[in-house]
Amino acid sequence: MTAEAHTPVEALIDRVQPGFSSDQLADALERALERLKPTDTAALTSADQTFWDQHSGIPSEPRLVANAMAASVAAATLHEAGSLGSQEVALRLGLRPSTVRRYVLDRKLYSFKTNGRMLFPSWQFTGTRRPLPHLAEILAALPPGSHPQTVQGFFTTPQPDLRLSGEAATPRDWLISGGEPDLVVALASSVGRL
Repeated sequence: MTAEAHTPVEALIDRVQPGFSSDQLADALERALERLKPTDTAALTSADQTFWDQHSGIPSEPRLVANAMAASVAAATLHEAGSLGSQEVALRLGLRPSTVRRYVLDRKLYSFKTNGRMLFPSWQFTGTRRPLPHLAEILAALPPGSHPQTVQGFFTTPQPDLRLSGEAATPRDWLISGGEPDLVVALASSVGRL
């Protein structure tokens, strides 16, 4: 088996320009890896393992499990590295940190906590460094307790019901372009439903 050549992280960051540095990415990755704790699990009986393999939809092949875990850690790391701290948000919006915290409680801004730090995903801010239009309405419609990556996925994934220039648009782009917020509210209220 030959080893695949990978692009150095710094080159990827220079090419993609995600809004964070390789050092910020490394710090977030270190925190994500520290959260991974080996779990003590009991081995399944042969019959239980066969049932699990046939019905869970989760392959138990070690390589596939490792790939899934790496993808999950990468997603969490990118989410954290692409977020702002409360002080950065206060400066960006010209608010006091206590006002930023109140905005979170009032669901006017979205945040999540990791390692005791309150983080604010950058998707909720426009190019003019202001919160998305109608953000509070959309956040109020999202099911309480939605996972931070679910919320990010909702705002940054093109939705077939939101069309800009004939193309599916993300809720974020739709709101920035002045699109009808009621359509996004309706979509947000159905997040997590089958």
